[in-house]
Amino acid sequence: MTTPSSPLPVAVIGAGPVGLAAAAHLLARGETPIVLEAGDAVGAFIRQWSHVRFFSPWKYTVDSASVALLDPTGWTIPYPESAPTGLDIVARCLRSSSALVGGAVSGLISVQRGTGWPDSLRGLVLEQCH
Repeated sequence: MTTPSSPLPVAVIGAGPVGLAAAAHLLARGETPIVLEAGDAVGAFIRQWSHVRFFSPWKYTVDSASVALLDPTGWTIPYPESAPTGLDIVARCLRSSSALVGGAVSGLISVQRGTGWPDSLRGLVLEQCH
């Protein structure tokens, strides 16, 4: 088996709470992820039900790696014991963490369903497969 000359980036599917938390964990481990998002912006799916309140309070909704990434900016969990709405999650957490993660990842790439690989990834994938 041949070892690539440079390490491959890790692809993270989705720029919602879980995807951005995964990217934060990868950054904490020294990796450089590529975040792929089918929507037009972070939290695209959550914005479809932004009026709905989560079942869990903030303290269980925001991942520890995301909190660690946001802490140096002065960000704090808004109301640890209250359950946020989808809009709260997007406005108070995802936009901030995506700005920080976006500055450190290889790219936040919008992938539209049914369109195949974007050109920016196609070259990387094909190059690494040969």
